[in-house]
Amino acid sequence: MILFARMYKKPYWIVSACNGFLGFLLYNLLLFRCIPGKTRLFSEIILVLFLLIIGGLFTFLGDTDKDRTLYNIILNTLFSLELYWLFSEGVHKVSASLIKAVLLVGITVIVGYGFKVFGRKAGNPKIQKRIESERWNKIANFGYQIAVVFYLILLVYSAIDEPAFVKKKAATSSVPQIEDIVEEDIEHNMDTLVLLKDDSWPSLPETEKVRVLQTVADIQVTTLGVPFSVTVVADHDDVVPALALACYIDEDHSVYMKEDHLTNYSAKECVDSIAHEVYHAYQHAMLEAYDSLDPAYRNLLLFDPLRYYQAELDQYIGAEDINNSDDYHEYKGQLLETHARNYASIATENLFETVDHYINAGSMGSIRRQN
Repeated sequence: MILFARMYKKPYWIVSACNGFLGFLLYNLLLFRCIPGKTRLFSEIILVLFLLIIGGLFTFLGDTDKDRTLYNIILNTLFSLELYWLFSEGVHKVSASLIKAVLLVGITVIVGYGFKVFGRKAGNPKIQKRIESERWNKIANFGYQIAVVFYLILLVYSAIDEPAFVKKKAATSSVPQIEDIVEEDIEHNMDTLVLLKDDSWPSLPETEKVRVLQTVADIQVTTLGVPFSVTVVADHDDVVPALALACYIDEDHSVYMKEDHLTNYSAKECVDSIAHEVYHAYQHAMLEAYDSLDPAYRNLLLFDPLRYYQAELDQYIGAEDINNSDDYHEYKGQLLETHARNYASIATENLFETVDHYINAGSMGSIRRQN
């Protein structure tokens, strides 16, 4: 089988390098998330270092005749990507109890395998030390494979554990569809939204970036049906907590953006922050509507998430309350934050796809006119 076919040293290292490069491209395209609080460029550099250092180290350690296989190359690349995922997102996105359960099962399997390996008699006592060394190596290799497989399960779990965002449909044709309203809103502001592209965004002054993000916020307000406007403000007065990049203040219905966030982060990351914070405005609006209901109707199952929102707000863990990794995990795991994060991810991708489609359609129109 080609996966386990042995390679010569030079082809082995070439295939390892190519596989690492392919792994980087696929991970960047499908699963990439920035390290919390860091720019995309910095995060991509860290990902490359994981592939070079971790992947290269394990490739080097496995550089024996019997270990030079495509199977081992794939394992080394997967392990590097999984470590980056854990470092950047996994320990915050997957619950601590699930990680502990996976670790416990993995250790149990490895220990059971160890007992099985050492349960056999060594045979010739003259070569007992060599046999024991080989057995320890065998257990270490097995443990490495188990770690790769189990962390891959966690990674896949986190990738598919995203709530489905179902498009709202009007009950009758007489009711205006929100999608049409939002689409018209985007179309009317496309001259502004095209400034989000990579060839324009970095060179924009701060005031212009705020203007563009204000347009994004207005579109999100329309999309979510928030009954008040949300103002985007460049934070010059340290309103945003130290460990955050942006925050929503409901008292003045404003999203405050750190200057560093506006200056050094990509347009996509800034838009993600705006969508995230506007969703918090939406959550506050829902709670206001919930409080205005007749108490007899508040126990409807429809409002179950709002009861969780209210309970979390009563003891909310904000970015200013984070002192260690456990606090950060608690902060990220709150339903208020999980829903805002999931919405922002999808809303950002949808907006940029719409902008790209508009630009591409404009380019095709220009070509047709020239012909």
